[in-house]
Amino acid sequence: MNPAIVLALQLFGASELLRNGDGRNDAFAAVARFDNCTGFLVRPKASTPDSARAYLLTAGHCIDQSVTAVVRDRAVARTVIFHYFADTEARQVRIPAVRAAYSTMKGTDLAVVELAATIGELARQSIVPFRLAAAGAEAGEPVLSAGVPVTNIPDGEKFVRASRCTLGETAEVIEARWHWWSLHRTDCSDIWGGSSGSPLISRRSGEVVGMITTTNAGAAITEGDFRCSIGQPCEVVRGGFRYRAGTVYAVPVAGLPDCFRETGEFDVALTGCPLDPGRQLNVSNAAIAARPGAAWSAAISGTDFPRFRYKIVNEGEGDCRDPAGYSSPLPVEAGARITDRLPEREGRQHLCVIGVGSQPEQEPRFATLIHLRADATPPVIRPRFLMMEEPGRLHFQPVFVLPELGRYRYKVAGPDGEDCSDRESFREYLRVPIRVPRETVGRICLYGLDEAENPTPTVDLPMRGVNLFAGGVVNAASYGPVAPGSIVSIFGSNLSDEPVVLTDSAGAKSTLRVLYTDPLQINAVAPAGAAPGPAWIEHAGARVEFKIEPVSPGLFQGGGTLPDGTLLLAGTGFGTGPVELRVSGVRAEATVRRSEHAEGLDLLEARLPVRLRGWAPVQSAGNTIWLLLR
Repeated sequence: MNPAIVLALQLFGASELLRNGDGRNDAFAAVARFDNCTGFLVRPKASTPDSARAYLLTAGHCIDQSVTAVVRDRAVARTVIFHYFADTEARQVRIPAVRAAYSTMKGTDLAVVELAATIGELARQSIVPFRLAAAGAEAGEPVLSAGVPVTNIPDGEKFVRASRCTLGETAEVIEARWHWWSLHRTDCSDIWGGSSGSPLISRRSGEVVGMITTTNAGAAITEGDFRCSIGQPCEVVRGGFRYRAGTVYAVPVAGLPDCFRETGEFDVALTGCPLDPGRQLNVSNAAIAARPGAAWSAAISGTDFPRFRYKIVNEGEGDCRDPAGYSSPLPVEAGARITDRLPEREGRQHLCVIGVGSQPEQEPRFATLIHLRADATPPVIRPRFLMMEEPGRLHFQPVFVLPELGRYRYKVAGPDGEDCSDRESFREYLRVPIRVPRETVGRICLYGLDEAENPTPTVDLPMRGVNLFAGGVVNAASYGPVAPGSIVSIFGSNLSDEPVVLTDSAGAKSTLRVLYTDPLQINAVAPAGAAPGPAWIEHAGARVEFKIEPVSPGLFQGGGTLPDGTLLLAGTGFGTGPVELRVSGVRAEATVRRSEHAEGLDLLEARLPVRLRGWAPVQSAGNTIWLLLR
């Protein structure tokens, strides 16, 4: 046990910026900034001598983000900064990193980086290495994360921070093209960009039991293809996957001491080392998603093995590590490719490949795994775009929202009455904003496609005369549905100061109070007594149908905090409350009252059970905003 760590732990609650002017946090001097990541100095074994070369552990994606590569002995030219505390910048110690002894994102997310110093040389500068736990930690282990998050952290506070948390059960995890076995769930706070590679330190023993790798905390859209995409990891479960919102994942470090010689040198070939030695074939498939029934097109290449065996399992119904079910050996030759077809239903499949024909053969536990998702569901969000009137010209720019809106096709039709029905005449949007003479535009037609090329419905934007766009009556804060008494944004073309009239499902007509008008947008206030259900907006002879929901909350960007930590927020469509918010994953109940000075505006006050600082996502049922907490 390291008494200094255990003593310091008693000082922390939620994520806290560490200071060390008085030396009380010397135990965390070995937590380092490593470019845009965190790393930490380790003494692999108690017997490792001070004369041994120093090694830093960090996340594999901080070195190489290849899906299945295993990097060994790659030269690096980076700087590691120890003593990275907020109040001791003059005492920082900068050490060159000379090589990545090991790095991979295949099955785990871990890198071992050799430094241009010995353990003893760093110890003489008060940088005491962490000890690695020899055995795996159990769920429920109280831990502390210590890292250097930089995203969403105020300037002047981008130094080592610590957070109390608890180690959870392990899970098989998917994120975009990556796949990892046995990551621990955790509930650590303030895990943002820069936190990758942060050690998880047992609050009982002071030993490192895991390392932060990824999180889906703060995700704005958690439906459709957004689940399991980059920044939104999900878990493989029986029959498919499960998305656990607000979860932080960590790589276990059990067994890593067995990858170091008694002299302290890292060697992945040592007996007992649990890491993939990297002897494998190259397996790649261009697509990550395709329509049901489409064929795999997985290329097999490499020289480590003359032959390979493979199997394909439905997600949650098989395991690449199980030797059962692999094919007979097939030759690795030019153009070797796996072309099995996806099932005629939605779901993800895992392709497992092992090399054979030379000794030793590739163990199934180190099988190369890639996955392909069968997807027949159109995107869950409508095409998004920016449109602006410029002198004599129209500026139009589709907005990409990956992975659901990764491509767009469009058509700018002339004033001769051409419609949007013929998609064959659409062209690919090449990410160059469209600027056309205003008088030549009759309408703009647009649809988006997801990774499997499932299309959205076509958005038809007529630009001649006064038009109200279909789907263009929305909550002004969230761009979601409209609620009685909420502030509404109405989108169209050639809009004016003419009255805006709403007819609700009960047939009641109301002239809306208009807050703002330009040729493409009107902001107004829906009547508080409007009946939920189908409704219509009429303006200058144009008419569009939309739906009113009883409640449809949306937060406006902005807000602040009082000295006692109370959050002050503004929104619309919340109703009478109270409502539940999540602030950086922390639940908070908010009271709601209508503003006396701005019609349609809801004012929210929320008290957090813990004190948070920095940029934090604030989530309502309708949308997510980012707020700087001080």
